[in-house]
Amino acid sequence: MPFLWYAAILVFKTVDGDKTYQKAVHLTLNGVAVLVGLVGVAAAYKFHLDNKFDNFYSLHSWFGITTIIFYLVQVNSLAIMLNDSFNRQF
Repeated sequence: MPFLWYAAILVFKTVDGDKTYQKAVHLTLNGVAVLVGLVGVAAAYKFHLDNKFDNFYSLHSWFGITTIIFYLVQVNSLAIMLNDSFNRQF
């Protein structure tokens, strides 16, 4: 997942094409990273439930959950900002 985030950041320097194409690749990589992260959290949660392990007992798991939450807050903030600027145009 972090690899996809880093790749999405570097798209604007490494991918040839116009700005619209670079943004599309950036959005695709970020979307895949979010999906992989959510599937990973769901798989870990299900594995812990199936094997009667405690959930969220390590610092590593809390950092992972916090990272995904902050990332989703960032994405939601962008969506709200774009929606607001889109509504002002019309």
